[in-house]
Amino acid sequence: MKIVPIVVGELGTNAYLLVDSDGLTGAVIDPGADADVIDAAIAEHGCRIDKIVLTHGHADHIGAADELRAATKAKVYIHEAEAAMAADENLNLSCWIDPRGFAIQADEVLQDGQVITLAGQEFTVLHTPGHTPGGICLYNEGLGWLISGDTLFEGSIGRTDLPGGDPGQLYRSLEKLLVELPENTKVFPGHGGPTTLLAEKGVLQRFF
Repeated sequence: MKIVPIVVGELGTNAYLLVDSDGLTGAVIDPGADADVIDAAIAEHGCRIDKIVLTHGHADHIGAADELRAATKAKVYIHEAEAAMAADENLNLSCWIDPRGFAIQADEVLQDGQVITLAGQEFTVLHTPGHTPGGICLYNEGLGWLISGDTLFEGSIGRTDLPGGDPGQLYRSLEKLLVELPENTKVFPGHGGPTTLLAEKGVLQRFF
């Protein structure tokens, strides 16, 4: 499998294109903006997109989901506790980015522990609230990959001062990742470059 980061939007969100080993099928994680840029990456790799997964409902992670869904006929997935946020232009903060606002209606909702096949690989949905109530990470044990959304970054963690944020929940979510996953797990965050859980242990101690 190949993972292709695509930096989109004014806030530099990492959309991720996942492509299977045969290059035939793929999935997109967090298409936050710039649907044309994401479409170009899909065309370059020649894969068919069948799933779009949103790690949470903030505008900078969902902004191109509708356009991409229309272009690819893929279904949009989000955690069950986050669907209402994505579907409400006030809750998803899209008015901060676009005065007109926008809302995304998911096709399917996800639950903690659910296994979803993305580009031929099975990823486990890890509910990691704190940044938002229904934020998730996607984990593949065989690859040793964690797609972390805005839960964990290189050198930082998700902010909790926006509506629905909860520092206590974020602490428990991060603790779960550190306790349950191997230290060498490679982390692909919603903003910034990749890192590992081991590299972020010291960072987390600064915050908690």
